[in-house]
Amino acid sequence: MKPDVADALKAAMPNAELDESSSADDCGGLDILDSKDGSKRKGSLDVTIAGAPSDTRQSKELVEAVVKQLSSRGWTVEKRSDTTPAGHPDGYMQYLKKSGLHGTVAVSASPFKLTSGKVSQTLGATVVTDCLRNPDWRKE
Repeated sequence: MKPDVADALKAAMPNAELDESSSADDCGGLDILDSKDGSKRKGSLDVTIAGAPSDTRQSKELVEAVVKQLSSRGWTVEKRSDTTPAGHPDGYMQYLKKSGLHGTVAVSASPFKLTSGKVSQTLGATVVTDCLRNPDWRKE
């Protein structure tokens, strides 16, 4: 999932650098005293690009550029009611899935004001896997 997403973001903003952060959570198995047994995991990866102030494209235009790239690689847009990223009312967001992959990608963009007073866009994608079996989990 990550290579498609990273390539699509780079195509939308070719001269910017990607910033990545990831996490994983236990999400399945037996509940014992409010903790999971670790037999299933959900992973997430956040990839963001800070745009240049000279790039005057709006949030929706940036997201649609990434969606177009992903669509050409077999991804399809999921119709959801939330098309605005949380906390960013001026932003735009779309969700995508790809047949054969277990997860979802949320592509979003939102403007932010620089100290110079100019406005720049942040383009990003959050890749979240479904709750999948953790092959490293062992019963003890």
